[in-house]
Amino acid sequence: MKKKIVIRLKTSPIIPTNQEQSIRIQKENTLQLKTHNNVPIFDHELLEIPCTSHYLCDNLSCKRCYERSFCSKARSRDWSMENPLQPRQITRSSGQPIWFNCPKCPHKYKQCPSSIEASTRNRGCPYCNGNQARCRDVRCPVCHQDTFATSAASQFWSPSKNGKLRPEDIARSGTKEIWLFCPNCPHHYLTTPNQADRGRRCPYCAGKKLCDEVNCTICFQKSFTNHEKAKYWSPKNDCTPRQVFLNSNDKYLFNCPTCHLDFRMTPDNICQLHTWCPYCLNKTELKLYDWLLSIKMSVVHSVRYDWCRSEKGFYLPFDFVIEDLKLIIELDGPQHFRQIKDWLIPEETQANDVIKMHKALQRGYSCIRLLQSDVWHDKNDWQSKLLTAIHVYEFPTVIFINHEKEYDVYRQLMNNDKI
Repeated sequence: MKKKIVIRLKTSPIIPTNQEQSIRIQKENTLQLKTHNNVPIFDHELLEIPCTSHYLCDNLSCKRCYERSFCSKARSRDWSMENPLQPRQITRSSGQPIWFNCPKCPHKYKQCPSSIEASTRNRGCPYCNGNQARCRDVRCPVCHQDTFATSAASQFWSPSKNGKLRPEDIARSGTKEIWLFCPNCPHHYLTTPNQADRGRRCPYCAGKKLCDEVNCTICFQKSFTNHEKAKYWSPKNDCTPRQVFLNSNDKYLFNCPTCHLDFRMTPDNICQLHTWCPYCLNKTELKLYDWLLSIKMSVVHSVRYDWCRSEKGFYLPFDFVIEDLKLIIELDGPQHFRQIKDWLIPEETQANDVIKMHKALQRGYSCIRLLQSDVWHDKNDWQSKLLTAIHVYEFPTVIFINHEKEYDVYRQLMNNDKI
């Protein structure tokens, strides 16, 4: 049987418009209210009563004060009887924390009427929407069933790494990182409850991560340190071969024991394709490099700048750079002029070359281009012409060293400014 609550309030002094209205108002002062979940409900008629009170008046029939009170909000049905006041006695903009009963779960929670009034999303119960720490009652249909403790991945919970945190304290869909241990390897790893619940497991076993433990044979065998070429790893790299996978497709610097030059290569190409120093393979570039060193030039090979990239963001490296002269030397093979198997089409190669030249000129560098065939076969008196061209230029310029019309297309592209 529903419990009835009778609220008796003192009568506020009002000026009745007529005797009938005055009698009606007096009767309304003692109201017998219906209840829902032991909470009083207003379902009586409201009257337009002259009321100028700054506070909520005591007359329950006053429409003006009713609309200003929290009783006019739909959430007043969730009002808890633990509150010392009724919703008709609290304004909608009150900053006083009020107890509410959640209609969907067995929890009580505190919230200010002002936050409910100002919120456009009105999230309601913090236990149901995941903004409140879970209760520890295993019988709770909301908190326990939604916790990480009910996930199959909770069996890999790492108590030593997570400290005082327990699987019951976090949601299955949580995005805060937690520590789990792997049953197949000695690693502990960070993940989120959401990812673990969806089946994502140890990144070390999946080949996505290497640990830093020196004694870990599992990660050692997967790292480039386990390869015979690891001893040629250049100290200019910002990481060690122990931190890089054998099948990595990122390029790293290696120092060739034959020509003593640094070159960039992916560990995957070294391991799978058995490729090695491109300078020893491309003897023309090595020949030009040795010649530049013989004339006492401080030259650097295969230079990449952040300011020289393609439209897709890829580096466009220069063959040789003499930094103290602000001079770039490009050695052009046949792929720059005709289609060669496994190379880009000549038009795309030429477009990239023009982009590089324009960016170099904008940075104050001059650029010399000469043919690979001239250097390899010692044609076109390339040494004398190149030696004459190597100096500081007052204005950045482009110099083409050739004896025929190979570079006419470059001159045309540069003149047309087709970048």
